[in-house]
Amino acid sequence: MVCPVPDFDVRVSHDSGAAAALWARLPVDHPYQRLDWASDWLATEGTDSACIVSVVDRRNHRPWLLLPLVRHRVAGLRTLSWVGGHLTDYPVPLVGPDCPESVLSEGFPTIWKAIRRALPTADLLLAPRQLPTVAGRPNPLVQLRHTMSAVSAHHAHPGTDWDAFYRTHCSGRTRRRHNQKLRQMARVGPVRFSVVTHPTQARAVLPTFFDMTDIPEVQSHPASYFDTTRTTMCSAWVGS
Repeated sequence: MVCPVPDFDVRVSHDSGAAAALWARLPVDHPYQRLDWASDWLATEGTDSACIVSVVDRRNHRPWLLLPLVRHRVAGLRTLSWVGGHLTDYPVPLVGPDCPESVLSEGFPTIWKAIRRALPTADLLLAPRQLPTVAGRPNPLVQLRHTMSAVSAHHAHPGTDWDAFYRTHCSGRTRRRHNQKLRQMARVGPVRFSVVTHPTQARAVLPTFFDMTDIPEVQSHPASYFDTTRTTMCSAWVGS
């Protein structure tokens, strides 16, 4: 039995500006769901591939869902993925406060069929790292038939003895390489880890990244110090 849902419309916009009015009315749960960041990314990568899907209440036009997608080819397959590509930490939909619970649960298959009809023909939807909830509401995409990625399908259990686990799972060559990196980091100076939770903090931290690139050890071994993807993400967030 199909769960009935209120009357709705599905709209597909091919640039973020056309969807801006609806987008601005939706709560943002993650930095890479922000309209300004997505617009900048599309302006850089090209807006012709955008397929920004919005689901709205037909009666009052209030937004229920928004999926900022782009279309491209991967290994010959017509593929849909999230705006931001691999930079997007969690490619989850934006869920509006007026979205009925039925739309996020039993009624989502009806919504999804309508979305598929509205979108260009595609062979694959790439949506990794799905979270069970979005802004405190159920994430409807977890209901879709999916294939578990290799990264998510394997788990490690270090137990209570980290040193024993490390010796068992890392070869002597790997441990020597790790020690070499630690010695390189020691030449730079004391290292501490900070959790940046506010753009003001990020702006204060970012110059340190740029200063580090002037240090010879970092120039000769950049991959040993920074994950360039995360550095780019931090820069994009601060710039927004």
